[in-house]
Amino acid sequence: MKLFFHLTCLLYLFFSFLFVGKTSADEKLNCGDNYNLIEEVCIAKYQEKMKPSKIALGAVNVGDVYFFRTSENFIGKFQVQNVQNAAGECGVYLSSDSMFGGKTITKESDIYINNTLGVWSSKSIDLDSNGKYDLVLKRSTSEGSKESVCYLEPVNSSYHKYSNFFVSPLKRGSTLIYLAMLILFGVSSFMIAMTIFKDEGSFAVQEKFEDIENNNKQINLAKYGIIFKYSRVFFRRYFTPIVQGMKNKAKIKEKYRRSIANGGMLNAITPEDFFAFKLFLILGFPALFLAFRFLMDMDWSLALTPVVSFIGYIYPDIWMKSRIEKRKREIINAMPFVVDMLALSIEAGLDFIAAMARVIEKAPNTALTEEFEILIKEIKIGSSRADALRQLSWRVDEIVVNSFCATLIAADSVGASVGPILKILSGEIRQKRSSLIEQAGAKASTKILFPMIIFILPAVFIITFAPLALDLVGK
Repeated sequence: MKLFFHLTCLLYLFFSFLFVGKTSADEKLNCGDNYNLIEEVCIAKYQEKMKPSKIALGAVNVGDVYFFRTSENFIGKFQVQNVQNAAGECGVYLSSDSMFGGKTITKESDIYINNTLGVWSSKSIDLDSNGKYDLVLKRSTSEGSKESVCYLEPVNSSYHKYSNFFVSPLKRGSTLIYLAMLILFGVSSFMIAMTIFKDEGSFAVQEKFEDIENNNKQINLAKYGIIFKYSRVFFRRYFTPIVQGMKNKAKIKEKYRRSIANGGMLNAITPEDFFAFKLFLILGFPALFLAFRFLMDMDWSLALTPVVSFIGYIYPDIWMKSRIEKRKREIINAMPFVVDMLALSIEAGLDFIAAMARVIEKAPNTALTEEFEILIKEIKIGSSRADALRQLSWRVDEIVVNSFCATLIAADSVGASVGPILKILSGEIRQKRSSLIEQAGAKASTKILFPMIIFILPAVFIITFAPLALDLVGK
C-alpha cells in the first residue's frame, strides 16, 4: 500500500509537468472567457486554425463562439444566440463583430430556412458588410449519411470554433510560479501519504485503547451535529497524525483544551482532533461547495471558493462556542433541582459520593449529571474531593458552578455540614437563574423592536390611512 501511494505521487508530479507544458502552450492562444473582451489581436493568433469547413447545425449549441476570416480579410468573432434544427425547418441567430485595422462592425444576423413543397430554401449572411456573402445556411444530405442535415457553408471564408471559451482558463501569470505550486503540492501529497501509512499500526492500537478506556461504549456523535459526525472519521484518521507531528502542538493543546472541556466533548475529541477538524474543513467546505454547484447546476462564482474555505476554518470555533453557551444554559437550568436533591440526600444520612450517585440516578439526564459522573469517577480513582470539585469548576467555567464548587471546598476544609449550605446555595442559584431569565427577556424586547418598526408599523399605517385616502380619491 505504501508503494502504491508513493508511485501515485510520483505519477502526479510527472503529469503535472506535462500539464504545465501543455498549459503554457495553450495560454498563448487563450483569449479569456468573456466574449465581449476578446480582441482582434488575440483572434489573429487563430488564423492558421481557421478552415473553410462546413458547420453542422446539429453540432452547434447556444453560446458557442467562432472566430472567422472573410474574403475581404476581415477577422472577427460571432456567438450563437439561438439554434433551431427541426425536421421541416432550420434557423440560427448570430451576433458578430468583424474587425479590420481597429474598425469594428457589429451585426445581429438571423437566418431561417424551411421545406416548401419538398424543396429546401437557402439563405446567406454577410458578416463584414461589404456586400459579399460569407455564410450560407443550407440543407442537404451529408456524405456517408442517408438523412439530410442543416449546415452553415463558408463562402470564401474560414472558421474556427473557440473551444476554450467555456473552459475555466488558468489565471495568467508566471509559469514558473505555477510550476512551483504544483511541485509543492505533489511533495506535500507524498509526505501526507507517507505519514498516513507510517502511522497505520499506531492508529489501530490507539483506537483499541480508546475502546477499552470508554468501556467499549459507542459515543453518540449525532448530538454533536451532522458535520462533526461525518467528518470525524476523516480528520481523525488523516489530519490528526499531521497535527500531532507539529512542533507547536503544545500550544494547540493549551489553546483548545479548555474550550473542549467547556463544551463537554472531552470523550469525543482532543485538542489535536479539533485543530485537525479545522484543517479538514478548509478542504471539506470548498469540496461541498463545488459539488453542490455542479449537481444543482448553479452559477455560483468560483471566486467564492477561498471565502468558503475560510468559513470552513472558522466554523469549528463558531460551532464550539454555540455548544458551550447551550451547555452552560442547560447546567444553570438544572442546578436548583440537582442541588436540592443533593441537600436532601445528604440530610437523609448519605455521604457525599452516595448522595451524588443518587442524584445522578434520579435526576433527568443533563450536562450537569454528566459532570457529576465525571466528578465521582475522579474521586474513586484517588483524587481528593477538593481537587475533583476544582476540575468540575474548570470544565464548566460558569459563575454558578464556580460558586457551588468553592462553597463545597470551603465547607470540606473546615468540616462544616454540607446539607444546610446546599439549601442556601440552591436559593441563590434560583435567584441567579431568575435574573438571567429577566435579562434574556429584556434583550428579546429590544431585538424585536426593529422588526416591528420595519414590518408592523407600515401595515398599521396602511390600515389606518388607506380608507381616508380612498375617500379623498373618490371625492
